[in-house]
Amino acid sequence: MIGIDDKKEVNLAVKTRSYYDRLITTEYLDTVSLLPSGYFDLLLTIQKDTLLELPDILKVGPIVFTESLKNTFKYLSHDNSNLFLDMMTASAYIKALNEGKQLSNENLHDIIAHFKNNRLSSYILHQSEINKRNQKKNNEETFFLPFDKKNEDVLSTILEKHKGKVVFVDFWATWCGPCLAASPAMEKVKKSFENRDDITFLYLTDESSDRNRFYELTKVLMGEHYYLYKNQFATIMKKYNFDYIPSYIVFDKNGNMSQRSTSPDNLEETAKTWIQKALND
Repeated sequence: MIGIDDKKEVNLAVKTRSYYDRLITTEYLDTVSLLPSGYFDLLLTIQKDTLLELPDILKVGPIVFTESLKNTFKYLSHDNSNLFLDMMTASAYIKALNEGKQLSNENLHDIIAHFKNNRLSSYILHQSEINKRNQKKNNEETFFLPFDKKNEDVLSTILEKHKGKVVFVDFWATWCGPCLAASPAMEKVKKSFENRDDITFLYLTDESSDRNRFYELTKVLMGEHYYLYKNQFATIMKKYNFDYIPSYIVFDKNGNMSQRSTSPDNLEETAKTWIQKALND
């Protein structure tokens, strides 16, 4: 309609900050505006507009970020209950999370302290927790018969991959009741060391485990999973004098065996003690 199709020269208006003058009307300050999805699309579009030069909220915090918004939307009421400013600030955190960024402890403190509406802060914190869990799951790996069947010295190959880390090895099977019963205790152990990047939790099983059940459980049991050939699994069990499962081995950061046991008492506390010792060795 403006002649671009005809290759005519057209002087398009240059977009300036004045574009945002009176763009946000009073209807965007009412909670009813939250109902249509277009509201959130608008917020995200504004967030992405480099013209506004909005700062990184994770670096400057919500107060500085909100002040930058007030400089652009000067005509809006700047009281403490301004829905648009609150939603823009909240969406800045959500945008950062959607980009795969993690919230620091300082960010979490800022969120709790800044928002008067605790539903907003709770939603951001909830999304942050989901991101953490998903990121951990994405970092986990499942290997199904990854080695040549003739190669029986597979554990040393796996340990080499994690050189410089403490490695906790869990020997288990999908049909093993005591193995599955021990899982809640091990999840607590992993939870207590979740902020450390120098520990790896390995799960080893073999062809005796049901394949479908194996894949289902690997989505729940956080760690690095290996489904080995029976001869490979048996070789490892024999090497470390294990006759039954669940059995456990802890290797220190130099790849040396630090602890080994079958069905130890008080698994949670025992495993924590083993890992702490290996970390200090």
